[in-house]
Parts: sequence; C-alpha cells; structure tokens
Amino acid sequence: MLIVSLPLTPQSEVDHLVCMTPERITHSGRSRVQELAQLPPQSEVVGVIPWACLSWTELTVPQSALRLLESKASGTHNPKAQHLIQGLLEEQLLCDASDIHWIAKKLDPQPEDQASLASPDLSSTKVHGAMIQIGYCSKSWLRMALQTLEAVDLIPNQLVPEMEPTTSSQGPRLYALNAKADITFVLCTRQGVQAFPRPAMGAFSHLKDPSLQIFCEPSAIDWVSSLCHQEASLQTTPQRLQASSQSVWDFAHGEWDQGPFRRTTRRLKGAFRALLTAPEWRLARSALVLALLVQIFGLNLWAWHLRAEHQEALQSEARILKSTFPKVQLVVDAPLQMTRELNRLKQNLGEPSLGDFEHLLEVMRQLHTLSPATSLSTPKTSEIQGISFAHQTLKWHYNPSTSFTNVELRLPTEIGSKGYQLQKIGSEMVLSWSDAP
Repeated sequence: MLIVSLPLTPQSEVDHLVCMTPERITHSGRSRVQELAQLPPQSEVVGVIPWACLSWTELTVPQSALRLLESKASGTHNPKAQHLIQGLLEEQLLCDASDIHWIAKKLDPQPEDQASLASPDLSSTKVHGAMIQIGYCSKSWLRMALQTLEAVDLIPNQLVPEMEPTTSSQGPRLYALNAKADITFVLCTRQGVQAFPRPAMGAFSHLKDPSLQIFCEPSAIDWVSSLCHQEASLQTTPQRLQASSQSVWDFAHGEWDQGPFRRTTRRLKGAFRALLTAPEWRLARSALVLALLVQIFGLNLWAWHLRAEHQEALQSEARILKSTFPKVQLVVDAPLQMTRELNRLKQNLGEPSLGDFEHLLEVMRQLHTLSPATSLSTPKTSEIQGISFAHQTLKWHYNPSTSFTNVELRLPTEIGSKGYQLQKIGSEMVLSWSDAP
C-alpha cells in the first residue's frame, strides 16, 4: 500500500511511504511526484489531504435531512442532500459552494446536549435539529493534485485527512510540526482543526485538558514537553501519514468516487489484510489454522480408512476368484474375469450361453413382438427372408416388400443390460452379444 500526501502545487515535494501491513513501513521519503513513478506498483494507493488544505465546520440540519444523509442507498450523493448542504455552506461561509468538495458526518451528542434532550426547551433549535460536521476543501486544488498523481499512474483509492476532529470519546490532540525551522502547533478538537503560533497557546482552554495528547516530531520533542509541562509522544511524518490512512473520513466521493465495485473490493481487501496482520485477530487466526489442521488430519484419516476398506474388498474378490478358479494366477479385474471363467465353464459343460443361437433367436422374437406403441413400425417375423449366425452374432433381412427405412426395432433395457447389442447395417439387422458385464 502506498500512502502519499497530496501535492500543494504540481512541482511540490510530497511525503510518501510504502506499507506491507498497517504496522510495517518498508519505505518512506520525500520527493517530487514525478519521482514516485520509480516506486514498485502498489495494489492500493491512499491520498492524504494536508491539514492546511482542509476546513471544518458544524451545521444544524433538520432530522429529516439527517435521515437523508444517513441513507445507505444515496447518502450525500442524493441531489436533495447536495442542495441542502451547499445552501447552508453558502449561508455560513459566504462563498460559492460549487467550488467546494465536502463530506458530512453526524456528531455524537455531548453530555450537555443529552441533558437538554432529557429536559427539552421548545426555544432550542437542538430539539428540532441535529448537528453534523462538514469537512471541505477546494475542488480546483483537489482536481489539480489528483491530476498530478494520475500523470504518474497513481489513482488514490481513498482520500483521507492528515488531521481530523476528535470524537466525543477522545480528548483533544496537539501536534507540534517542525516546518521551515519553526514550530507550528495544530490543535484537533471536537469542533475542528486549528493551527496557531506559540505565543497564542494561552488562548486555548483545551491545552489544559488532562486528557490532552501531544504528538511531536523528533527535533523538538524536548522543547515542546518542557513548554507544555506534559510528556509528548514521538511521531514522525511517516508515522503521522500512516495513522491518517486509518481514518474513517473518505473524501473520494463525487467525481473522484471509485464506484461501488472498487469500494467493495477495497473493503474486502482491508478486512482480509486486517484478518491476516491485525494483532486483535491473532487468536482468531490461530483458531482458524488449528481448525484447518484438524480438518485436514480428519479427512486424511477418513480417506485412509476408505482406502483400506477398498483394498480389502479387492483382495476378497481376488481370493474368491483364485479359490473358485485355481488356474487364474493374475487378477486384474475380478468381476470380469469371473464372468469369463463362468462362460468358459458353461461351454465346456455343454450349457448354452447367452450368445448361442437359441438365445439370440429368442431375443429376435421378442423384438418383433407387436406392442400398441410400435405396431405401425415393427415388422413381423413372417417378413424375415434370411437368417445367418456366426460368432455369437445373428443377422437377418426382410423381404423386398418391407419398407426397410421405416423399420424400428429397439432393445429393451433389461435385454441390453445382459450384453446384447442391435445395429442396422445396410439392409441387414445385426444382433450380437458380448460377455462384458
């Protein structure tokens, strides 16, 4: 999987990394987009939108509009939802919303919101509406950035934000970024993402929150820890991009939508990759491997049992054949050899076999027996003009007055199972018998 930060301009350098698994980085660096073509092709490409190119805002929408946005069938692709959000954005941002690419997400209610729902105030708009969070960026810039990547055959499957607002179950997060020999602070709260310089740190009450998490780049971790009077966690740029790739926000909608098939394929690949590599699935993987081994062992044991039974049956048939006919030393097909030995024994004793003239003549008579279904096409035995017999084969033909093309003789199933065969060769009918079972 290739994770790449979207370029600010076509000639900008971008951070990128290659991950074999979500926890394992095999390559990372910073280069121009044109140099990314030298990397090995990846099955999945994740584009990370820089935090400076994204804005966040909160909107209050009616409950009916919220149901429209949460619809699985259309969601934000619904034209009514598009017009509603664009109208609200134009009213709040005082700009043309047609050049804004946005996605929406419902906000979890805060404790004070839940208290207001428990004792509703009719004058409050929260009773009649729901809060949603909007993440938006410039369409023209996003189009330029993605076209720059497409020029080197990189089409992102996902578009995720580098930094995003925190949820109600998370505390605020502070990122200290070292850019151009200066420290830039970026604060992520439930309301959005905001950058500020060091002198403005005292203006944010979130920095005094005991649940505050601080992430800092290696070059300034000691200075930031002493400044904030709190231990900071080390996070490099590749680690930050890797964490961003796990975001639930996906801006690949609208003209950058990959379609339902590719999205479903991507989700299946992600689930399969998580099943193979995620630590929380380690016990399930062990159980699955153990179950497969048990199944393989059981199937091999059952196959060995069936093979032993089959070999025992073959050996039993061979013993019966050799004990009945001691002259037979080599057993290849016991049933067939038994049938042939019985026929040979009958011939030696003078007993007629099924291929003798009498049996073939009886079969011929049964074929000419009239039946209601075939009485029009079955000739009579009196119409037979000549008969010949040789080598367990009986041939006959009819007198010239019989229309030979209309003759229909069929062997019944019970007769054909005994080894008899009937053919029409030229103007003759041929009835033969073979001792094959």
